[in-house]
Amino acid sequence: VLFGRDLVRQAGIAMHHGLKLEYAIPSVTSVPAEAMGLGSKIGKVAVGFDGDIAIWNTHPLSARVRAKTVILDGVVTDNFDSIKYFPDPTAATGTCSDCNTCAQGTRFALHGISLVTTLTGAAIEKGSIIIEDGMITCVGTSDACPTPEGAATYNFGGNSMAIPGFIAA
Repeated sequence: VLFGRDLVRQAGIAMHHGLKLEYAIPSVTSVPAEAMGLGSKIGKVAVGFDGDIAIWNTHPLSARVRAKTVILDGVVTDNFDSIKYFPDPTAATGTCSDCNTCAQGTRFALHGISLVTTLTGAAIEKGSIIIEDGMITCVGTSDACPTPEGAATYNFGGNSMAIPGFIAA
């Protein structure tokens, strides 16, 4: 039995020993979601799926990876000491014990992501993700996914990779 915190390391080790990249990330995202019967709601970066996304500074299965931002149902943390929620991306508005409540009525845009791994098709270079009310409403280029009116915006520069949130099943 593995603890959730060991999933990334174990998937990285499996990839080092020959597991192909196209199987490594799904092994900790979409495959467990399907196994739990939740594959139509979580485990992919796609329109209509829950806004559960991790943005990494490099490939998430590499040895020196660090999360830049983690989003769960539209609740964002980028300092991992407190959970912030939108619409104010510049100030911590307190912690939220009920993420579903905090996610209601929020919308934000993630732009300039070096690579968005959707697990529904080809990866998107220099991609954008729009999340409204805790759900993904657009995945694509910044031209295809303009920032909704009143949405908070995060711009990621340099190296960044977005994938679905890891699932410990």
